[in-house]
Amino acid sequence: MSLPRVLPQPFVADVGEVLADASTALPAELRRHLDEECGRAYARGHADGLVEGTQAGLAQVEHTIETLRAAIRAETERLAAATAAYDDDVVDLALAIARYVVGGTGPPPVDDLVGGIRAALSELDDTDIQAHVAPEQVDLVQQLLGDAVRVVSDPSVTEGEARLVGRWSVAALGQQHRWSAVREVLDAQS
Repeated sequence: MSLPRVLPQPFVADVGEVLADASTALPAELRRHLDEECGRAYARGHADGLVEGTQAGLAQVEHTIETLRAAIRAETERLAAATAAYDDDVVDLALAIARYVVGGTGPPPVDDLVGGIRAALSELDDTDIQAHVAPEQVDLVQQLLGDAVRVVSDPSVTEGEARLVGRWSVAALGQQHRWSAVREVLDAQS
């Protein structure tokens, strides 16, 4: 076996020339077969590239869709929380307004009750009126009203409220009745 001879200078060939020379040197049928195989290989490579590109594009679209879904979910949750907080604020505001209109949440002081009774007595055109009040407030209310009206103990009346009863008139005074009036107005508006 002999070793190949080492060239003193590197051999550089023009690939295009070598292939052009090789294809012209091949028989026509072999060249035709080679051209067909190259065409089929190109078509397979092109089809494989389209499939691979389509799959990569679909993966990117799916990723984008999932990102959008997550953003929509997060925004929907944020809006739901904001809506719930807004609803709570509206209810709190409505209660604050109603409390202001009707005068607070607890029983009013006896002075307020007596003032309400005096105001109602001046509006009623009845001569024989009784003021029905809670049993625990009878003495104090009678003392503050003096002889203006007869005060009667009535367990059905809540503390801080009164019911004025005459021959042809009845007037309910107190927070519960003011709440009822507010409720009636709101119901009429809805």
